[in-house]
Amino acid sequence: MVKFNCKAITNAITILPNGRIAPCCVIKNYSKPIELLNDKNRFVDLQTDEVPTPCTQCVKYPQSSYKRFFNQFSGDHVQHLDFRNSTLCNMKCRTCGPHASSSWASELGAKVSIIKSELPVNFDEILTEHLKEIYFAGGEPLLNPDHWMLLQKLDQLDLAHKIRLKYNTNLTVTTYKNISAFDIWKKFKNVEISVSVDAVGKSFDFIRSGGDWSTVSNNIAMYLNETNVTVTLNYTLSAISVWFLPDVLKYAEENNLFVHITQLTDPHYYTLNVLPDELAAQCVNILNKCKAEFPKYSNQIDLAISVASNNDDQSSFVLLMSNILMADKIRNESLFDLLPFKQSALSRIYANQ
Repeated sequence: MVKFNCKAITNAITILPNGRIAPCCVIKNYSKPIELLNDKNRFVDLQTDEVPTPCTQCVKYPQSSYKRFFNQFSGDHVQHLDFRNSTLCNMKCRTCGPHASSSWASELGAKVSIIKSELPVNFDEILTEHLKEIYFAGGEPLLNPDHWMLLQKLDQLDLAHKIRLKYNTNLTVTTYKNISAFDIWKKFKNVEISVSVDAVGKSFDFIRSGGDWSTVSNNIAMYLNETNVTVTLNYTLSAISVWFLPDVLKYAEENNLFVHITQLTDPHYYTLNVLPDELAAQCVNILNKCKAEFPKYSNQIDLAISVASNNDDQSSFVLLMSNILMADKIRNESLFDLLPFKQSALSRIYANQ
């Protein structure tokens, strides 16, 4: 019996935009052709005695490991579908890139801006009574025509009422052609909308470039009281967002929203461990204050404190600076002015570092 037995290997499929599939979205440098979608041995090479190399990033921090999430599944049927087959997106979030956002790709002059996996003819074979939940990401899932097609198909198969829907969305749109999101969501067992929010106000508009905080906050308010819809916030903890964590947690508290604090691992130059000592100290101070004021997030914040305190990649701080300033220049934005980086950046220039 193998020692490493993540249930994602047997019970989950992630459909990627490049014509490939994987057991989950965090696995590194591992995927299979989408034609193996219905092959029950599609990921069998990951069932090993030791942690497979592609899975090491996930288990690096056990308390936030995705492996724990998949432990709820059993058997050998697909029970969790992660549907992210398109990079179509109307935003250019700072910690994203052209691999996941068509707007990013267009800005950088890519010949093909939208990367999309065409679904195989036997795709419907995984739409069975065993399917328990579908997680939609992107790109922006609410812009993806295949997302709407899939929801309608599940309704036609009389499976909708058995299935949970989960979204990672920017919630800038809520309709597609003549279809209202809520009209079709009410046919499903329940729906969890996790809205990507790394700041509020103007800071949000710069970190989530292309977004508009007033539009997003209005859409959040619109769905707060729907019976089968739960709205949460997905906060990506990074070297540019940590400074706004108090604002996000305060907004969440005022609106009775829970915040999923997700530790950024890639791009590496946006992670907390690139911060120079003086900024890392400021970061830890902010995190400790948040922990004291919002104790229910203590576990997630403790993880962030450990990463910031172990700032072993300070050489990448210059790369972080260049990315922020380049995007500010291209987009006529001023995120850099909202961050406490100026003095540290100047110190390194004067020291020729």
